[in-house]
Amino acid sequence: MLRATLRSAMLDITPLRASPAFFRLWMGSGISTLGGTMTPFAVMLQVYRATHSTLNVGLTGLASVLPGALFVLLGGSVGDRVDRRKLALLATSGQMLVSALLAVQALMAWSALWLIYALLCAQSLLGAINAPARRTFVPRPSRRHVG
Repeated sequence: MLRATLRSAMLDITPLRASPAFFRLWMGSGISTLGGTMTPFAVMLQVYRATHSTLNVGLTGLASVLPGALFVLLGGSVGDRVDRRKLALLATSGQMLVSALLAVQALMAWSALWLIYALLCAQSLLGAINAPARRTFVPRPSRRHVG
């Protein structure tokens, strides 16, 4: 009885074992989500340490959200007109580049707020294009019989 209760409480990881492509998609999404939650905090902390201004910290949030919110419909329209896989790869590559540039400017101790705001806007726009394209991906059934 206890064993059955524990089994029903556990996650079913069969799809992760059965489909390597789905496993890669799931892992990539998880890593991306982790990085996506760490980046805003790190940038806000950097801006606060450089300026000691809560207004500038608030502007980082605005630069992170506003462009994506304004262009989210455009991102969906673009995703409907082009190959979603290529679009997602291109947008994800762009987001990786922006993250690398954010890391470089932090390591070089550049405190130009305009650069940080511009990078955050670019990241937000790329996210607005990337998210609708990635949400349409559906894993294909495995050709092997799993059983």
